Amino acid sequence: MEKPRPRIHIVANCAHRKRVSPSAELGSISLTGIKKRAGAWWEKLNKLSNNLNDENLFRENHDKIKAKYLYVGSYWSKIRQLPDKARLSGFESDLWIVSAGYGLISSSDDIFSYSATFTPGDKNSVTNGESNSIKRTEILNDWWELISNYSLPESSNPRKLTRLIQENSGDYFLVILSSDYLSAVENDLVEGIKSLSSSENLVIVTSKSFSNEALQKNTVTVDARLQCNGDCAEKCEEHLVPRGIRGSISASLAGKIIERAKEHNFNAHSFRQFVQNRIEKSPSLVNYNRTRLDDTTVCKFISEELDIRPSASCTFLLRKLRNSGWACEQKRFREHYRSTKGMHYEK
Repeated sequence: MEKPRPRIHIVANCAHRKRVSPSAELGSISLTGIKKRAGAWWEKLNKLSNNLNDENLFRENHDKIKAKYLYVGSYWSKIRQLPDKARLSGFESDLWIVSAGYGLISSSDDIFSYSATFTPGDKNSVTNGESNSIKRTEILNDWWELISNYSLPESSNPRKLTRLIQENSGDYFLVILSSDYLSAVENDLVEGIKSLSSSENLVIVTSKSFSNEALQKNTVTVDARLQCNGDCAEKCEEHLVPRGIRGSISASLAGKIIERAKEHNFNAHSFRQFVQNRIEKSPSLVNYNRTRLDDTTVCKFISEELDIRPSASCTFLLRKLRNSGWACEQKRFREHYRSTKGMHYEK
C-alpha cells in the first residue's frame, strides 16, 4: 500500500482586489465599538444570503463565488499556484484564507464579494472609528476573535486557526500573512502552535515589521533583496525569487519554501537559516534614482499608451514608465490606470 503523502495547510491573507465589485463594504457601517460593528457587519453579510432566496430581488453582484476565485492580482495569482507546487513536491495541501470580512475560510467556501481589511488608512479598515487610546493590535485581535465566533452558512470548516491546527496536529502549516493580518491572528496562532506534534512544523512568512517573541523562531522574514531586479538575466542565480511587484515577494518566497520542503524536512529553523543565508548573499538593492511624476502627467502617460495599445495591462505600463526613469507608487498608478482606462473606453 502506498504511504499517505504528508499534508501542508497553506494559510494566506486575502487580497484587496476582487473579481467582482463588493456587495458589502465595512465602511458603510457607522457604528462605533468593535463588538457592535462586528455584529452589524455579520448581519449585513447574512442579509445578502437571505436575499438570494428572494427570486423577485434584483441582485447585481450579489451572487456567491468560491473564495479562491474572488481575489485577483499578482499576489493572489501566486498564492493560488501554491497547492499545485505542493502536489509537485510530493505533498497534499489545503488552502485557507485569513479574511477581515469573513474570518478564517477555506478557498473552496462560497462567499460574497466584500470590502473589509485589517490594513490601516483604508475606508473599510476594521480600525476606523475606534478610540486612539486602544492599541491597534488589540483592536485587530478583538475583531478576529469576534468574527471567528460567527458561523459561516453551509460550511463546517474550522473558524479559528487554533481549531484548524488542533484537528490536524500532525500536519505542516505554511502561513503567509502581512504584518497587519498577522497581528490580528497572532493570539490565535500562539494558542494553536501548542497543539502541533512539533513546533517546527509551522512556518510563517511575513515582513520585518512584525515581531512576536512567541512566534519569532517560526518566522521567515521577507526581504526585497531576495527578488530579481530589472538588471537580472532571465535565469538569475543571485536572487531566490523571480522579478515581480514587491507586494508579491511573500507569495513567491512561499513557493520556494514548498519546492524545498522535503530538502529541509519542512523545518522552520532550517528554512530560516536557508533564507537568511540567501539574503546575505544577495546583491544590494538597486537605487534607480527615478523622478517622481505628478498625477496629471501619469494620467497623460497612461492615456497615450492606451491609445497605442488598448489592451496594455497596468503592470506592463507601470514597468514601462519606471524603465523610462520615472517614478510612481504602485497603488497610485493603479488608481489612475483604472480611471483613465474607463475614460478611454468612453471616447
